Amino acid sequence: MARIRLIQAIHDAIVEEMTRDPKVIVYGEDVELSIVGDLRGVHEQFGHDRIRNTPICEATLTGMAVGLAAAGYHVVVQMMFSNFMYTGMDSIGNQMSKLRLMTGGQLELPITIIATIGGGSANAAQHSDTAYPVLMNLGGLNVAVPATPADAKGLVKTAIRSRNPCFILEARRRARRRAPRPVREGRRAPRRRRRHRRRHRENAEARARRGDGARV
Repeated sequence: MARIRLIQAIHDAIVEEMTRDPKVIVYGEDVELSIVGDLRGVHEQFGHDRIRNTPICEATLTGMAVGLAAAGYHVVVQMMFSNFMYTGMDSIGNQMSKLRLMTGGQLELPITIIATIGGGSANAAQHSDTAYPVLMNLGGLNVAVPATPADAKGLVKTAIRSRNPCFILEARRRARRRAPRPVREGRRAPRRRRRHRRRHRENAEARARRGDGARV
């Protein structure tokens, strides 16, 4: 079975969704060059009307995402590093996370923001936060941290088709590790409730055998 990196799975998901829906657009800092690597070649494939670079101003990136999504586009924003979201937090915290709830679902905000998280790669403290606790405490946002290429592809496709703002946070030290390529090209995020339930039961049984006092 072919093996790919997590960032390649994200790339494949974005390309498939842009091919499927002409309303999917991508922008961000250096997306045409794709320093992170998950958008490499996308500009050449879809052109300047669908993917373009923006100024280094995260407040503009997040505010523009709200306006474009409200106008009917499915917006993908490449934020590069999760720390950069802090300077765009006004639109994230006061508009993006609230408008769909405030309007009773009349206003849909299909926004996907992609950023890397984590340290250990010599990018300095201002590029190394793991920022998902900040987002999770806002409410009104979906936050995902994929662990495998299959998870990444499914979650990105689900995020782009969602009617709510979604954040895909790439764990930097996992981004270039290889794993089996997702088999089903059109697949969105898998349902894992049964697997999680089974794993929880097995963990509880193991704790009980150790005498930890856990009830099964």
